[in-house]
Amino acid sequence: MKLTRQTEGKKALDLVEEAILLLRRLPFLSWATLYLGALPYALFFLLYLMNLAHNPAASEQLVGYSALLAVLYVWLKVWQTRFAAEVWRLRTGTGAVTWGFSSVVRVIRDHLRYSAVSLIGLTFSVVLVLPFAWLYAVHQNLVLLVLPGFEGHRKGVGAIKDSWDQARLWPAQNHLVILLLGLISLFAFFNFAACLVFFPYLIKLLTGWESAFTRLGVRLVDFKMFVAALVLTYLAVLPLVRVIYVLRCFYGSSRRTGADLLSELHSTKVAALVLTCLLILGSSQTLAQNKAQDRRPLSSPRPVATSVSADRLDASISKVLESRKHAWQAPSNARKSQEPSLWRDFGRAVQRWVEKLAHLMSRLFEWLRPATS
Repeated sequence: MKLTRQTEGKKALDLVEEAILLLRRLPFLSWATLYLGALPYALFFLLYLMNLAHNPAASEQLVGYSALLAVLYVWLKVWQTRFAAEVWRLRTGTGAVTWGFSSVVRVIRDHLRYSAVSLIGLTFSVVLVLPFAWLYAVHQNLVLLVLPGFEGHRKGVGAIKDSWDQARLWPAQNHLVILLLGLISLFAFFNFAACLVFFPYLIKLLTGWESAFTRLGVRLVDFKMFVAALVLTYLAVLPLVRVIYVLRCFYGSSRRTGADLLSELHSTKVAALVLTCLLILGSSQTLAQNKAQDRRPLSSPRPVATSVSADRLDASISKVLESRKHAWQAPSNARKSQEPSLWRDFGRAVQRWVEKLAHLMSRLFEWLRPATS
């Protein structure tokens, strides 16, 4: 069992499921932390591409736009590291590192040193295909492992070396995770693209408002729509990617520290403590109820009637004999008169209807008859 845990790791689907459960447990401030860095970068990246595609003077502004995009990229990575630290704290129950000014400075320095290089290597790995999964894992692991004093670090090993060692763990799991993330991203991309294309027509259908987008027709599907759908897909899938690779780092470092076993033991202790408190509370309430019942005075028994009057006895006997259960003991004429007859009931109903009809006709004739002067 231990060998399987160290060589294979968790299944990819189980890892994705655990990541989704962690995302549901994250507080709002953690989500705000992530998108505080992601939204400015994504919006400016979209503006940057639109400027390159449609602005004739884009070459003159290229240096300034690129520098600002690089600054926003570092801004993005710093807040992603903050988000990853929150995910680590939620998973382990302990903080990854004390977040202070010196920590932020070191995180910025390491991202400038390592994340930029890993991004360039990741770009080239897309062309080479084969090392993409490992370099992608290195790039994602750096988000967490650049934290100074991070408890998952090994002594004397830098962040880039530790990220590479983490990326080499469980390659099958890593490839399947990337495949699942690719399928999720593809599904999200088509959904966002469909929303961007059909949303103006939905507004027109509901309000009758003819906008510039509906007048474009098929020309609405162009490079701008494609890039906008890509940016929205990136923003939607980003939290899941962050949490998955934090979990991979957690299970990778647990091979040395046993943090996963300690976390499960802590959860078991908490559950046992809660169960013990509930049992004690329930037993105390039961004892209190038993003591209250013991102190309650016994009610005096009700007197039992020793005799019954003759009139009450005759009335009870008559009532029993008149029931249908004992009708067979009555004389035959009495039984015939008491037995229900369908024809007799029908005749009585017809008789009532005729009487009511005659009464209505008489009132009608009285109303039609002219009054005598």
